[in-house]
Amino acid sequence: MCPLLAQNASGYWVCGVDAAQVRPFWGRAFGYVGSSVAAVLILGVATLYGAMHGIGYDVSVRQLVWPPAWSELRTVRAELFIKQARESYKAGDIQPAIQALVVAYQLNPGDYKTAMTLAQFYQISRPSQADVLYQNALQRHPDMRDDTSQVWFHSLLARGRVDVIAELARERLAEGTPHAPTWSYALLAAARLMPEKVDLAELADDVALPIAPRGVFYLASRVASLAQFSPEAARKEILEAAPVAGFPLDRIYRVEALIRLGFPEEALQLMSQWKDEFSGRDMGRLLLGIYAVMGEHEQLESEFRHMLSPLRPLRPAEITMMAVHLINHPDTVLTKLLVEALPRLSRAEGEEGEWLECINAVFCAAGANGDFESMRTVQKLLTEAYGVSGVVMEILGLFFEGKSEITQIGTILPHLRPLGTDLNYALLERYGVPATQLPEGEEA
Repeated sequence: MCPLLAQNASGYWVCGVDAAQVRPFWGRAFGYVGSSVAAVLILGVATLYGAMHGIGYDVSVRQLVWPPAWSELRTVRAELFIKQARESYKAGDIQPAIQALVVAYQLNPGDYKTAMTLAQFYQISRPSQADVLYQNALQRHPDMRDDTSQVWFHSLLARGRVDVIAELARERLAEGTPHAPTWSYALLAAARLMPEKVDLAELADDVALPIAPRGVFYLASRVASLAQFSPEAARKEILEAAPVAGFPLDRIYRVEALIRLGFPEEALQLMSQWKDEFSGRDMGRLLLGIYAVMGEHEQLESEFRHMLSPLRPLRPAEITMMAVHLINHPDTVLTKLLVEALPRLSRAEGEEGEWLECINAVFCAAGANGDFESMRTVQKLLTEAYGVSGVVMEILGLFFEGKSEITQIGTILPHLRPLGTDLNYALLERYGVPATQLPEGEEA
């Protein structure tokens, strides 16, 4: 086809280009047009890329020009709102942070990170919605069930929702979780805190559960039943029942049960017999409990003074352990020793969470022991020496002093962060959970 027609001398239209030049002409023409189109497209993509990055979208060129990647743009938009939520949270603007996360979740409800972040924001102001998000995350992301369950567990424990924890723990055990001791302990604790909701005998008969936890549940159900009429019979059951092989929680349960029943000598005997099966943490906390029930105050004070000695560095984990012990076994003398040593605790870089958990535990120990002067000393240390807000401590302090309208400690604990599991259990054991779980009110 001729690219350029022209009239000859006779008036006829003929090709004005030599035949040899026709193909090269069209090649140049297509080249010019193609280059122009490409330039326009590149300019358009560059403009769009710059505009989106200017807004804050972390988008790639591939996501703009490759049609199969366009579905990723929804995730990119969601990530912008997640970023805005983080910035608002750091600035102390909680409500804007939640609003940004809500938009991010609506844009990309299948994103695990967004759902979990929003759930953790909601667990204080809108706990029932947080529970829905956690439940959805369990269903949508089965590969993340262990992580999701652990986070949800801590949220529920802080609120005292041991009834829901019992259901979750049972599901996790039935699914073959690698954390069977943790979930089994949660069920044992739930049975103590809310026996009307958790039937250990039923758990022992549930063939869907692993055999080792069922063995512990069976023993615990027998002990609980016998203890109502004869603590001595319960003691005998603990000492004579065959141990559950390969499951150290069985040993921990027996020692704890003997301490609760008031048989510290037998508890110490079992600890000596199975000492290789206890972790250092369990060995320490159980020994303190045994000494307390024995009435060995001098031995207890010696242990406290050793761990608090100026000749050795203070360890947050040990201080937390002592604080939890004082909630379970009040002792005003030891409480003062603990509070007096606290200013020597260094705040090492990278250990801020463990340090703050330790401070929270000592504050609660002072409150539980009725030592309100020491309680205020800890709060002052937190706010003045380290510049951390003490608003939650103020509210919790009123609860300990009996001056608060809040009657359930589970209403306050979700605000106390970080909150260690042992401390959480101790406070619920001490102050209880609602006998009947009513629908939870939510803040606006």
